Amino acid sequence: MNRSILAIASLILALVSAEKSQAQNASPALPPIESAISDGHGRLIVNGSPFFPILLYDVPSDAESLKRIHDHGFNMITVAKAEEADAARAAGMYSATHGRKIEKFDSILMAIGMDSPVLNLKQPLLENLRADLEKARKEIPGRPVMHAIGYWLNEPAGVIANTLPPPEKYESVVQAIEVSAPYLYPVPYQPIRSVGEAVARASAASGGKKPLLPILQIFKWTADDRYPTAAELRCMVSLSLIHGATGIGFYSYRHVAGKKGVTFAEENPVVWNSLKDVNADLAQIGPFLLDAKPDATVTLKEGGSGVEIRAVSRCGSRLILLANPADTAREATIEIPSAPDGILKPIGRGTDIAIRGGIAKMMLEANGTAALRQ
Repeated sequence: MNRSILAIASLILALVSAEKSQAQNASPALPPIESAISDGHGRLIVNGSPFFPILLYDVPSDAESLKRIHDHGFNMITVAKAEEADAARAAGMYSATHGRKIEKFDSILMAIGMDSPVLNLKQPLLENLRADLEKARKEIPGRPVMHAIGYWLNEPAGVIANTLPPPEKYESVVQAIEVSAPYLYPVPYQPIRSVGEAVARASAASGGKKPLLPILQIFKWTADDRYPTAAELRCMVSLSLIHGATGIGFYSYRHVAGKKGVTFAEENPVVWNSLKDVNADLAQIGPFLLDAKPDATVTLKEGGSGVEIRAVSRCGSRLILLANPADTAREATIEIPSAPDGILKPIGRGTDIAIRGGIAKMMLEANGTAALRQ
């Protein structure tokens, strides 16, 4: 009897160990892309389902690097060759590309058109921009086309001087292209809140009907400048989501001012490692936002003193995003008349927030953010 029990126990342990090993070794490969479109709700639809991109620019294509990037929470990278795109999909990520020498598209989610069209295209700007859009569509057929567009005119001089584009060089550009990717690199010259302002302008220009994928800063302009802090970068992400982003990108993994061959992960491991948590939160928040409806019943009392908010609902569940782009701590008082008493639970790190009499209060540190579910 004892031998039978030991044999059964050993068999159970072997089966559990085998299942655990299979789970650990399961391929992260994504299915081939049969269709990819942008819909009229600002979403990218891949094989019939909404997809929230978490994109990283300028990534090495070796298997070890791709695994590291995927394990960090990214689901898209930029590539230059078809074999790089195939390797990325095998590692769990789709690709975006400028389309040169690409003939196989089942790993490609987006084409990339002319970067910085306002700075790089001749007049007439919009006519030439539409021509560039059609060129990209021919190079990568059947895929949405993304254009990285500047928010400040000239770099970095325009960023330093806060030279903002007039409507004909920003709103009109958004309306002429398919997927807008405002590149937003404010540190150290402009306030973090400028990211929210830029995304809001782009979202309003399309009426929220086109995909909006801001590209955020993980580099420094010169060797003497500084990187965004982890809190600043998370705040940029939150501001982007609050103002209508339907994806998030980061530039750039291999651009380190004054240090050729050094990656951002090596140069600034603190901020790089913080992105893993950011991406884990985005993996929950992003898809929820794509299928949610605005919830106008949730507001900040007395304007929120500079705190920014977005509230949405889906299938009886509510999501509230908060961001404090100031360099000092601020209290947020959230009014939720439809929920007199209850609990707001954080996505990611944080503690539960009590709702009493339709009011929930929390303190946000400088550049602090919160994502709360009810």
